[in-house]
Amino acid sequence: MLGSDRALYPKDISGQRSPLIGFNIRRWYHFSSSLLPYKYDRKSYESRGVADMEKIVSAGITFCSRMIKEYNARILLFSMYEAGIDPWESEEKYLIKIRDTVGKGIELFDTSATLEEFCNGISSCDIMVGMRLHSTLLALRCGVPAINLSYTLKGRDIFSDLGLGDWVVDLDTFKDSPEELVVKVRSLLQEKQKLDNIQRVISLNDAVIKKCIMQILQT
Repeated sequence: MLGSDRALYPKDISGQRSPLIGFNIRRWYHFSSSLLPYKYDRKSYESRGVADMEKIVSAGITFCSRMIKEYNARILLFSMYEAGIDPWESEEKYLIKIRDTVGKGIELFDTSATLEEFCNGISSCDIMVGMRLHSTLLALRCGVPAINLSYTLKGRDIFSDLGLGDWVVDLDTFKDSPEELVVKVRSLLQEKQKLDNIQRVISLNDAVIKKCIMQILQT
């Protein structure tokens, strides 16, 4: 597992440093409605959404592979699940599957890293793609352009309120095909004006982004 040293990511043949793209997904689709609360029916909840998660992993594999092939990108996978709660809910196993399938050019960030090391890892990225909203908000707080894979209205609404509504991809859309995400990341890598616009929005909303992060972490 890699730490946060940006020097680990070499320059490509043109002499430019290969883009470093952070990527996060989370376990989802298991909190569908049920007569029994989760704590009384954990096994049933755990079995839900298996097919949907396989599609998300498959889309993640395709996305990461294309970024590596098209841009000689390096992919850094981030697990953001709090350890010691319900291990089956952790996204780490899904990220490991993406890493092991894609192979060269992709690594899982050290899950034993300190908070400072974790923030440094996020800061080292050129672009962050995250399903967990706080992964993308943390990236923005670190000055890193971010794209949210939105599975609830909360993600889309917060990004829209920040003036970043164009940088949201609906999770079900991504699950069926990563093409929209590929197009958005490609535009950030190729169009400096879009990067500049995001940086301007980040600067204007720094305090708001910080407040959103704190609210999410407290819920």
